Amino acid sequence: MPITLEHARIQLRERLGEPHGEGSFENKELNTWLEEGARQVAIITECFATTSDVVALTGQYIFNAPPNAIRVNRMEWCDNNPVTANSVIYPLESCPMVKLNNFRQGGQSTSRGVPSVWSWWGYPGTTTFRLHVYPAAHTPGTLRIHYYRYPTSTGDVDSANLDVVEGWEHFIYDYAEYRARIKDRDIDIAKTLKEDFDGNVQGLRQQFRALTDNQNGSLEPDPFRYDPYDPYGW
Repeated sequence: MPITLEHARIQLRERLGEPHGEGSFENKELNTWLEEGARQVAIITECFATTSDVVALTGQYIFNAPPNAIRVNRMEWCDNNPVTANSVIYPLESCPMVKLNNFRQGGQSTSRGVPSVWSWWGYPGTTTFRLHVYPAAHTPGTLRIHYYRYPTSTGDVDSANLDVVEGWEHFIYDYAEYRARIKDRDIDIAKTLKEDFDGNVQGLRQQFRALTDNQNGSLEPDPFRYDPYDPYGW
């Protein structure tokens, strides 16, 4: 079941030997460390996958990325908005910005059609993170963005749920306790906690990369398939 920020802080204080409330550590700093731990787990494991539909205008080719995006998994285009069960969905192929620039060669605003490739500019978690498509939209439609998100902040509200995968709470506690031990100069304990946290979370990352027992099956691209978007292809 979900855990509130207050409950997580109580559990953390038990581990720190402060079961009766504020002692060496203030509530606010424990809250900060718990939130940091949740963000670290989400960034490393990419455990929160979600989808956002963005309304696109005719001729549009630059879109703001979702502000809580860690990394984009894939994008799709639909010629209508909102997307319905009968909508035709077109997958977009990702490519580096330098290759997208080769496609458009200065004609981005005049080349219109069904967007087929996309790239990115800027950095996740900032207001300058942009997504570019080519060609520009030939009609109003929907850009569907599948991405991994940051956890939602509690805003220091005790009754708010800590955004963590159920069953993974102890990883967050390990990280927050590590930060507390650093403050207390318990370096040996802090080092052990950080090593455990890093090892466990990296293990989760590998698990999320292959959520199947069949590790041998794979699809290989056809090396002889013509790619109309590859300026160096045949």
